[in-house]
Amino acid sequence: MWRRRGKAFWILWTTVAVFVLGSVVLKIMPRPKEKFGTQAPARGIAVQVERVAVGEIPDVATYPARVEEMRRVEMAAEQSGRVVWLGADKGEPVTNGQVLLRIDDRMFAATVERAAAVLKQLSDDFKRMEELKKTGAISSSDFENLATQKELASIAFKQAQVDLDRCSLVSTTDGLLENRLVEVGEYVNPGEPLFTLVAIDEVKLVTDIPERDIFATRVGQEILFRVD
Repeated sequence: MWRRRGKAFWILWTTVAVFVLGSVVLKIMPRPKEKFGTQAPARGIAVQVERVAVGEIPDVATYPARVEEMRRVEMAAEQSGRVVWLGADKGEPVTNGQVLLRIDDRMFAATVERAAAVLKQLSDDFKRMEELKKTGAISSSDFENLATQKELASIAFKQAQVDLDRCSLVSTTDGLLENRLVEVGEYVNPGEPLFTLVAIDEVKLVTDIPERDIFATRVGQEILFRVD
């Protein structure tokens, strides 16, 4: 009998102890923060006020474009011969009157010297003949024949000088050397293309406008463009 009462006593006290211990633990443990607690104050949002007005909305369209030269000059050889010197390379700027190329001119220079010598001799003879003609020592036909020879010699000298000058190819415009088709040591002939020059003092802007936007395009209309 005592054993049964003692066992019941210990069960009771054990139950009470567990209950008390659980209560203490619940009080000691931190409580979770409430999900819906005090809310943080709302932050202000900066706004800008604009006055409403009636106006036009610009219709802007953007198209890709390219810049092109207004003038392109093809430079060709004016004399036949071997190239001995080049004065410009591809992509370099050139000026009007700048020598771009020289051909071996030794033969043409010799021709000029001979023509000059012949012209000088005939000019001296013509002066003596003029004095003799005044005294009637020579006939008019001999005098006219010498005058003709002197004139032909003068023409020959001028032609020889032109041929010599053509041994140098000179730029006819300011611009950029877009292409060069010759190297030192090559033989060139008259009319053979050697250089391509593009004048950059005046350029044009080229673009393709879609058919749907053509109605909004006018001759003389101003445009804005940007070069990359």
